[in-house]
Amino acid sequence: MADTLTAPARGLGSLGRHELHRVLQRGRHAVTYEARDVRGAAATVTTLPVDLPGPPWLRMFEAGRFVCFPAVLEQGEAAGLRYVVTAPVQGESCEQLLARQGPLAPSIAARIVLELCRDFETAGSELPLHRALSAESVWLWRDEHGHWHCQLLLTTLWERWLEDVAHEARKSAV
Repeated sequence: MADTLTAPARGLGSLGRHELHRVLQRGRHAVTYEARDVRGAAATVTTLPVDLPGPPWLRMFEAGRFVCFPAVLEQGEAAGLRYVVTAPVQGESCEQLLARQGPLAPSIAARIVLELCRDFETAGSELPLHRALSAESVWLWRDEHGHWHCQLLLTTLWERWLEDVAHEARKSAV
């Protein structure tokens, strides 16, 4: 696996086996990209500088236990970045969807809230999910039957977890 971030003719650069095409969400430290692997398969890549702590909760995603979080397919370090590859994010952010079409029908909103609640229950207290929810971090899409689903991007979750780590460090320093 390559250890450099290179700039191909198109896209934003390459990280490991993935060419980064578009920023989906940018946090203070973490960034989530739409990407393609060397075979052309779509993926989502989230990066974080390696000098920041890696979240211990990532192992929870490897089992694919969540409804709204895609399973982790690959993890690694390259070009001074820690990265996590997941299945491609689908649809568009809730923020984009609401700006484009207005409010969702109550039945659709309820279905999405139920999916999110299942993940809250699965995560227990290990994940700061309650603080990771925002209109830009929740992505909505319809399946082939027209049913709505949601995905949460890792960017906001990582950012909230880093805030919690920094807060705990400040408390213990006092």
